[in-house]
Amino acid sequence: EYIDQQKIISAVILQSKNGRLRLLNENNREVNFSEKRLAHVSEASIDTTIARSDIVSQLKTLTENRVKLSESIDIKELWEILQGESGEIDVSTMTLFCFDPPLTSDHESAVIRAFFRDRLYFKFNNLIFAPYSPEQVEARKRQIREAEKKEALTRKGAAWINHILNSKNGSPTETDPRVVDILKSYFLFNTDAPDYLTARSIIKRSALNSPEQLP
Repeated sequence: EYIDQQKIISAVILQSKNGRLRLLNENNREVNFSEKRLAHVSEASIDTTIARSDIVSQLKTLTENRVKLSESIDIKELWEILQGESGEIDVSTMTLFCFDPPLTSDHESAVIRAFFRDRLYFKFNNLIFAPYSPEQVEARKRQIREAEKKEALTRKGAAWINHILNSKNGSPTETDPRVVDILKSYFLFNTDAPDYLTARSIIKRSALNSPEQLP
């Protein structure tokens, strides 16, 4: 398994040479990666001499099973139990916390997938887990709320611009006043505007190419 565009992708290794891998993934695509980019390697394997379509089918089934297992993991509950612990937890130990033996690579992968999806309660790096403190969790919650607000403004702003551009008479429509203020400030002050990153995101998602084209 490897991570690409914030998704965990299952694949088989078709060829390995000098630390470089040629992979066939679950989307029936061949990709080349450094072995250092692998997020997880299973003990079980898939026979690569069978038909390509059968390999892809097995990978899809494998992913479906692992995703389903990952959805049974209650990360918040685990954090409430482990948050007083100061030491780091490796993936094998965390898998034991999440599932009853006998354990397989599917269970290990499910743990990785669950913690990759929900990174609020644990620091997760190089298959090592460490629970955040309650103060850190609250800070991360605030960060998430702020990010969600910015995302909502970005969507509103891009939709507003596109609506005006697509309107036959080009007449303005109502939108969140904050969107207008952010775009005005960016138009006037460019990178010196307090919310210029949000403004750039709005423009990037719209049909515009630059702030000079703002309607």
